[in-house]
Parts: sequence; C-alpha cells; structure tokens
Amino acid sequence: MAKAKAKIMVQMLTSMAGESFSYAHGQRVEVPAKMAEAWIDAGLARECESEEASNARADGLEHTLKSVEAECEALRKRVAELEAELAAAKAAGNPAA
Repeated sequence: MAKAKAKIMVQMLTSMAGESFSYAHGQRVEVPAKMAEAWIDAGLARECESEEASNARADGLEHTLKSVEAECEALRKRVAELEAELAAAKAAGNPAA
C-alpha cells in the first residue's frame, strides 16, 4: 500500500491566521496532509506545486516554445522556397506546375 504524503503544498485562497501561523491570500505553504485536505475541502486553499517545481516547469516550457518557434521559422522559409520554385516552373511553362 502506498504511503500517504506527510505534507502537501497548498496555495491559500484566503488569508488565515492562527496561534502559530499567518498566511496571506495567494501564499504557497507546505502543511501536514490532514490540514491541507481540510483546508482544500473547506475552500480555503488549493493544492499546488512548489515554487521550484513551477519554475522548472516554466523553464521547460520556455525551451519547448523556443524549439517550436525555430521549427516554425524553418517551415516558413521552406514554404517560401517552394512557392518560388512553383512560380519559376509556371513561368517556364511546365505543365505539371
């Protein structure tokens, strides 16, 4: 059987303070799993990933975006080349064009 998480990262949906804590709206905090689940069920917080995980994911997405943009640019160039070839073939009277 899988072991339950000891702590869960949550983002506060409201400000909340207790005897030994104070959290602002939007703040990300790691709290015991039982507490996190109770806050989530009550609509006080939502489960989220850590700042480090968010930053790592953002870095990965940025890298992917740059790769896709480069591929798109290469495809635009290839389309322009093919359009020029087609225009040249039509001008030469090639019946296949």
